Amino acid sequence: MIATMRAKLNLSRSSYVLLALGLVGVVLAIARFAVGLGPTTNLSDHYPWGLWIGLDVFLIPAAGAAFTVSAISHFFGREDYHKILRPAVLAGLLGYVSVAIILIMDLGRWHQFYSILIPENINLHSFLEEVALSVTLYTVILLLEIAPTLLEKTELDVPLNLIRRMTILIAAVGILISTVHQSSLGSMFIILRQRLHPLWWTPILPALFFIQALFGGLATAAVVVHLVRRHVKAPPDEGLSVRMGRLIRVLLVLYTILKVGDIAIAGELPLAFSEGQYSLLLWAELILGLAVPLAILFSRRGRSRSGVFWSSVWVIFGLFFNRLTVAWIGLEAPAWATYVPHWMEVLSSIGIIAGAVFVYIVVARLFELFPQEHQAHA
Repeated sequence: MIATMRAKLNLSRSSYVLLALGLVGVVLAIARFAVGLGPTTNLSDHYPWGLWIGLDVFLIPAAGAAFTVSAISHFFGREDYHKILRPAVLAGLLGYVSVAIILIMDLGRWHQFYSILIPENINLHSFLEEVALSVTLYTVILLLEIAPTLLEKTELDVPLNLIRRMTILIAAVGILISTVHQSSLGSMFIILRQRLHPLWWTPILPALFFIQALFGGLATAAVVVHLVRRHVKAPPDEGLSVRMGRLIRVLLVLYTILKVGDIAIAGELPLAFSEGQYSLLLWAELILGLAVPLAILFSRRGRSRSGVFWSSVWVIFGLFFNRLTVAWIGLEAPAWATYVPHWMEVLSSIGIIAGAVFVYIVVARLFELFPQEHQAHA
């Protein structure tokens, strides 16, 4: 059986590199839990949020691949999206697991993380509490959504059939939870008006965060599906990729109008040219994360699978830029306070992401992520 699994996996050298990086991340995470935040990070009272929070705030909308594809597939009548639901849900699950790991690493009293689940400790007035609960509950939902993929080759017919009968209900609850906490994540930063740079602070942050989750999730799904098809040698679907590109284009245009319009209405356009590094950050975000992918999607290349793939890569890059700025770089601190991520913060972050990618590759090799297409091909 082990020999059969090895033959089916047929891992490349790059996969073993990802595994090695993932193991490094595990070792550094254990070290952080053992010796505390002080020796393993450069965080302080003036910089309580750094690289880890920025990475978490980025991964949450990127992992929105699951709820966006699920909503379109189950509730908007687009059955063609159903064929990419499994790879999207798997990407969402591993994204949220990575978020949970990083969040626990970032807690001072990490061993008491379960406290947020105890009813008498729940603070109904806290956006951060709502986000933490939603991430926990939505991770459970994603586990239920991916369960049929993992159980269909076993003899556990009873739980498999039960989950399949409840598919729509599970998907509906997951979409509701994800929709609420994607916007609540933006609400959490509204209370930081005195610290967040005005080029990024706005009362419409919840709306901007939600739209980012929509196009960020779709872009992640487009990238993941493209790579998985090549990795497992599944037949491409040019038409679906182009349709996803059109939807991403609409959402990017809507986001651009809201983002630029909000800056203009607030009278902050001059800040886009006079704030030094912050102005450069804004223009990098607008050009690389919005202008470049929109240029690709509105061009002839946007009507091809490769064009949608590369535009989605730029979308994800721009989303990373934005969320890292909002959650870390754009937060004002005393002039004398500095923060540069500790090498353990950097390597552990890389290790967690690499480990998630390695697990994705293994699951894609061992389980059927495109069952409908393979049945049709057979």
